Amino acid sequence: MSNAEMMTIDLSDDAEFLIGLTARFPDKLMKGNEGAAISWVEGDIQAHRDKLTPGLLAMGSIFLNEQVDAVHVKGLSLPDLPPTPDAYEPVEEASVYSFDIPHIAISSLAGMAFGTRHVRGGRIMADIFPRTGFKQKQDSAFGSAYDFDFHADGVVQADTTPDVFTLHCLRNIEQAPTFFSSVRKEDLSEDAFSSLADPVHTILYEVDNAEDVLRDVPIVAVDNHGSLKLNYYGAAKVRYPSPPEDPNKYSDALQEFQKALDKNVQSVNLQPGEMLFVDNRKLLHGRRAFDSSHLDASDRRWLRRVFIAQNSSLTAKITESKDRILTSQYKK
Repeated sequence: MSNAEMMTIDLSDDAEFLIGLTARFPDKLMKGNEGAAISWVEGDIQAHRDKLTPGLLAMGSIFLNEQVDAVHVKGLSLPDLPPTPDAYEPVEEASVYSFDIPHIAISSLAGMAFGTRHVRGGRIMADIFPRTGFKQKQDSAFGSAYDFDFHADGVVQADTTPDVFTLHCLRNIEQAPTFFSSVRKEDLSEDAFSSLADPVHTILYEVDNAEDVLRDVPIVAVDNHGSLKLNYYGAAKVRYPSPPEDPNKYSDALQEFQKALDKNVQSVNLQPGEMLFVDNRKLLHGRRAFDSSHLDASDRRWLRRVFIAQNSSLTAKITESKDRILTSQYKK
């Protein structure tokens, strides 16, 4: 039984509105300026607010009222796609393909889309694909041979951590599931919760990078609404002290935390055109190992991710920026 509350919404009946929005999208914004493209989509939705279809209105209501932790969106169609990339496009060369316009539109109902300069070269619509030379890398979305452990996106850069992230599945011939989970205070022993709530942990962005870290944080913290806020980027990327009186205090708590996550896990095997919205502060997510070796590189798994801000501090930074690309003070 999972602690994560997920809703499924079918937007098949909303296709006409999204097709119309895509048709209105100006060609001049198709390349090189994702921020301007997203701002145009937001403006178009506002201009046609009275024509929003029931499914899209429901999406907006879900996030406005914080009804669920995850939303699985079905019923979207995809046109013919370009080949799956094998390297990352720099921002100035990035294309905003027409198949992304519904992704932007639906994401904008959850909050403000943004990117960060230290992730995916500053791309707002961040491509996720198996990358040549990364197959055996265990702590990267570009890897594939191993499970990508539970984590919250952007948690190491605490001042730009997204409130929500969205995944838009473009290809998934390998049928690699995305999984997610959460814990409640009652899932943990009193000692384990106390240890995990102790602000002594260091979170690494990469196992072999001792510079890009978030120091002196709890793994679990209680927010103003009584919900747990999770700071985690996989068990291999957590460092903690070893008290002389109880050297296993933090390692035991972390193992109990991981077991609680495994007990409460849910999986979604996203199909092309489907989207997943996840509360990035309440849930941790990951991806199961998969094999693309039998496929041509152009047909391999391809998802696109967008970060969403809802809290006023983060949305203010986005509004003040010129391009919706934020720089974290935690990026060394």
